[in-house]
Amino acid sequence: MNRPFTARAMRANWHAAALAGVAAEAVSDGHGDADDALSHCIDANEIPVRASATMLSCIAKYDRRYRCEFDRIVPLLLDSIRVGVDKPDSDCRHLANSAHSIVVLNCEGGRPVLDLIANAAERRIVEFDVTSLSTIAWAYVTSAIPSSERLLRAIARAAVPKLTESNSRSLSTLAWAFAKSGLRADTMFQAIAEASVPKLDQFSCQSLSTMVWSFATLNVPAPRLFQGVANLAARKLDDFSSLQLSNLLWAFVRANEQDEILLHSISVAVTARIHEFTPQGLYSVAWAFAR
Repeated sequence: MNRPFTARAMRANWHAAALAGVAAEAVSDGHGDADDALSHCIDANEIPVRASATMLSCIAKYDRRYRCEFDRIVPLLLDSIRVGVDKPDSDCRHLANSAHSIVVLNCEGGRPVLDLIANAAERRIVEFDVTSLSTIAWAYVTSAIPSSERLLRAIARAAVPKLTESNSRSLSTLAWAFAKSGLRADTMFQAIAEASVPKLDQFSCQSLSTMVWSFATLNVPAPRLFQGVANLAARKLDDFSSLQLSNLLWAFVRANEQDEILLHSISVAVTARIHEFTPQGLYSVAWAFAR
């Protein structure tokens, strides 16, 4: 733990935002100093959303065993986001990251802050890039907030003209969020398919399986996408986990995109790795081959 650095920062008469940055840096080295640093801030509510989002993100990535060390910090960060969510300097990326971290941490008292972020995001949805749109969609679907449907519809509208500039992770996360919610957004899904096909070689195995699972779950046809995934996946099945294999197989059968070469290759891979599959995974495989 970098105690001398933190101690020097503590002795300095810095603005709250600067101290927040020091606290966030302390998180990467250990725990405890961040709590001390923030407690010396004159007014935690003066910390900008940018700093609060950074700190929450650090804590969310921290070893679960020690997250309790930050119990005094999190309520102050939530309060700073609450009062700062509508300020001009609250960047959309930081709003999205704040929502993501609040959900990951399952923060006590986080729901009212999520509601405020959702309202702000709806008003400013055109300012979000696709990465932030996918991040905030993931957060609100994972949190299962009933009122999030209006936000998701706004996300779907805002995403369409921006999808060609997106990366594979954002595309697959966005598709997953809508499939998980059960909310159809066919125009956005067709745009996702069109944006994904030219860059499928950039997709991880996780993103490939997530993408076709999402389209199959919502019964959105995308023949070119499925064909592209089939061609790519058949060459690298050894890189797929057992869960990814079962999801891939389920998706192709469910979507009636039964590429014979891919299905045969998956059956060989499943047989060779049968011991890796969970009961749920085996059920999905059995269901698919029984169709």
